[in-house]
Amino acid sequence: MNAQVGTLTWISGPVAHAHVTGALAILEQVWVGDARLAGEIIALDHDLATIQIYEETTGLRPGEPLYGSGQPLSVMLGPGLLGSIFDGIQRPLPALQEQSGLYVTCGIQVDPLPA
Repeated sequence: MNAQVGTLTWISGPVAHAHVTGALAILEQVWVGDARLAGEIIALDHDLATIQIYEETTGLRPGEPLYGSGQPLSVMLGPGLLGSIFDGIQRPLPALQEQSGLYVTCGIQVDPLPA
């Protein structure tokens, strides 16, 4: 979770637009809003980025920050991956339940593989 690279200007469901003020690339993983929701840059047009957000966007508003990671959205591979149950962005569901209960808290981050 790096420096702010833009500001949200429009949100509709899981898609948002942001005015870009820093370096971004297509397919880059980003963190959206104050809650730092996981997302990905799916289009860039000069200083306008289109973002696919992979978490619930209720409460997200124009003017909230966009943070770049400098890395493409990816998954980790390694021992402990097989036999585990993950959500769509490789967060292990049992660990999510331990941290937030039956309902996943927006913006929560959990290591995908055991330490």
